[in-house]
Amino acid sequence: MCEDITEQRRASELIEYHATYDPLTNLPNRALFMDRLGIAIAQYRRRQGDMFAVLFLDLDRFKNVNDSLGHTVGDR
Repeated sequence: MCEDITEQRRASELIEYHATYDPLTNLPNRALFMDRLGIAIAQYRRRQGDMFAVLFLDLDRFKNVNDSLGHTVGDR
């Protein structure tokens, strides 16, 4: 018995993508970042010669833009 599961696979891949990437920017989201950070830390602990860096960028009071002007304006 054969069955074409192409559509199910595409749907599954799309669900996984939306769970790990921001729909507006297509950048990895916090869940994917935390996963990759955990992997990097584990690798660092196993091999002391490995190094990695984390850059944190925060826009001060950006929440005020979304709250006062709306998410559409904030997204732009």
